[in-house]
Amino acid sequence: IAACDYDRGGNNNSGNNNQSNGNQNYNHQNQNNVNVNGEPVPLDPSDYTYLLDESPGNLPLWTTPATHKVVTNERPPTETRSGLHLSAARHEFEPVQLILGPASGSATVSIADFPNLGADQRVELATVGFEGGWAEHLTPIANGDTVTLSDSRPQPLWITVYVPKGAPAGAHETTLTVTPSGGSAVSIPVQLYVFDFALPDRVGFASQLNVGISGLIPDGGTVDDAKAMLLEHRFTPK
Repeated sequence: IAACDYDRGGNNNSGNNNQSNGNQNYNHQNQNNVNVNGEPVPLDPSDYTYLLDESPGNLPLWTTPATHKVVTNERPPTETRSGLHLSAARHEFEPVQLILGPASGSATVSIADFPNLGADQRVELATVGFEGGWAEHLTPIANGDTVTLSDSRPQPLWITVYVPKGAPAGAHETTLTVTPSGGSAVSIPVQLYVFDFALPDRVGFASQLNVGISGLIPDGGTVDDAKAMLLEHRFTPK
């Protein structure tokens, strides 16, 4: 929920992205002061906002922190860097955001498990939907699903990793594969650093979450399922 709400019918994951603590050079502007229908605006580069070296010629692949709500007229900076990078404690969910396009056509997206992270790891994918020009909700997709692209706006994709309690501390790496329609597969390294401590099971403080529980109930589920999902992500539903 760092940047997007949950989509009805989906059991979407998000976390409090540590990337928000990085030196971000873009401005966090009030939504009322941003013209989402204006001219394309390249984001200012930072440690976590850059164009990926792995981008093929017809498909820009870029990233910016998951705490940044992408706007339809935003575009990648020209500065490049390889791969995606995130860090997390044990027993924590952590998202990283890959943004595709603008580009026409579609792309299939798949990601392998981290080889040494443990059997209880979860690596999940979700597309970002827009409301009024702003990134607003997540819709889970299966590994290997096809994502529809747009030549008029970017298409963000969230990769959310759950780090098990028994995961080894230190550096881990896996591969995200993006295959554009009519193009060759692109391999993107995803580097995760696991801190040498675990978040406790018990949530030590109450949180204020301005979203209705009814909108979080998964298909065939109950209110208790929605509350359990929030608690798992360290939110305290009423």
